[in-house]
Amino acid sequence: MRIIFLAAAFLACGPTLSRAQAPVVGIWELDETSGLVATDSGPRGSHGHLLGFTNDPAQWVAGRLGNGLLFDGADDQVRLAGRPFYTGLGASFSVCFWVNGTAVSDERVLCLGSSMSDTPLFSFGCGLATAGGVDKLRVYARNQQNQSSARYSSVPVFDQTWHHVAYVETSGQARLYIDGVLDPALMDDRFGLRGTRTATHGTYPFDLVALGAVVRPSSCCFWNGILDSVHIYSCAIGASDVAIVRGGGRASACAPSMGEYGLGCGPGPLELYGAGSPILGGSGLFFTMRGAAPFASASLNIGSSPLAPLDLGGFGLSGCTLYDPSATLIAVGACDAFGSFNGIGIPVPNLPGLLNAVINFQGITVAPGSILTSHAVLAVLAR
Repeated sequence: MRIIFLAAAFLACGPTLSRAQAPVVGIWELDETSGLVATDSGPRGSHGHLLGFTNDPAQWVAGRLGNGLLFDGADDQVRLAGRPFYTGLGASFSVCFWVNGTAVSDERVLCLGSSMSDTPLFSFGCGLATAGGVDKLRVYARNQQNQSSARYSSVPVFDQTWHHVAYVETSGQARLYIDGVLDPALMDDRFGLRGTRTATHGTYPFDLVALGAVVRPSSCCFWNGILDSVHIYSCAIGASDVAIVRGGGRASACAPSMGEYGLGCGPGPLELYGAGSPILGGSGLFFTMRGAAPFASASLNIGSSPLAPLDLGGFGLSGCTLYDPSATLIAVGACDAFGSFNGIGIPVPNLPGLLNAVINFQGITVAPGSILTSHAVLAVLAR
């Protein structure tokens, strides 16, 4: 088995490592008593601006933790400043909030949209009467190419009582907690029509974030209910931090996580399978490859930058993509007669320089007349 040492490969990068440190995108406690600004108490200061609220301060009411914000279902929304948390490129994120509302088909609690197009959306809200039920939480995503997916909670969320929602995603694989309990509903969105492992995943040019409505050039789907304590983090948080946020605290750390993004190329296609633990000082990571040409030379591309997919079709490699062009290519050996490579071990030492580092991996094989690339595997190293 070939062993690659992350410390040697990345500690020299120092500050160039992509990190999930200081993971707060924004925290809007909604504890104001008057005014048309929802304060972001996180480090970015992405304050929200209340639109459509015409009877100040009547919108500030008793919430689940202190005060909350009452939406009238007609035209109220809060535009949040700052960068949208969902990019469509496999990055981890977590969204948490307390909600108390009625079941009305297709009303939205939180939404990402585009100022240039009505098409792309990512939202949390009530379900549809024709689908999973209006009282369930609906997680809806639609790309610029108009492919969409919808996932539903298995338990009611909109029943005029308080419920805490925590949605934690890593590259299409998600966990949904309702009132601190992991929901058994299937939240894996890797292989659906717009899944992260499909050719139709598409693009997500989001530049708007709002509470209480679909946000885009033509807003709609205004929500009627009370919202409290909205937290957004730029990494996956663990069950213990979900409980802390639910109780009024802040998530303190990123959880170790692994996810897959994109497609391999070739007849197989080329696949990279990641296993093991991204915990610092843990058992380490283990990779295997399948779908290469017999006896092909195998390499592992290891990067620390956000994914920036490069289509290699212009270089004669139809269907192949290099997911991190700035990554380091490390030769690991030769595939067997079946086009497989078994055994790439990567210890993850317990070193401060690797804490919360986001590392991406991609398999690449070379044989006469055959250069193939796999999908990407993303890992957040944490304790």
